[in-house]
Amino acid sequence: ILSCLRTDETACTMEFRTIGINVQNGALQRFYTLRLEKGDTIFHLYDSILPGYYTVLDDGAMGWLKGKEENFKFEGWRNDSLVVEANYRIGADKCHIYKVSGPVNWP
Repeated sequence: ILSCLRTDETACTMEFRTIGINVQNGALQRFYTLRLEKGDTIFHLYDSILPGYYTVLDDGAMGWLKGKEENFKFEGWRNDSLVVEANYRIGADKCHIYKVSGPVNWP
């Protein structure tokens, strides 16, 4: 009977979610994500999961993003030139991050 009164029945999966961008026309030499509300720069520990795929944000952000949404900007550089500048709105629920808006591919 008590279980019928529960209002929070969220079951989280063990998967690790990543939001990323596929960049065309060559590899990036440097990339990072700017957390616009706080002015933070997020550097990722690995180059890419797949060729041309770069992480914008992953579930590692759950500690500070949980329960809200924020604006981010992904910047990618090639030969000292900014070649990718993509804006994102990303949030997190109780389990994982999710993308509200932002491109999947560039250009």
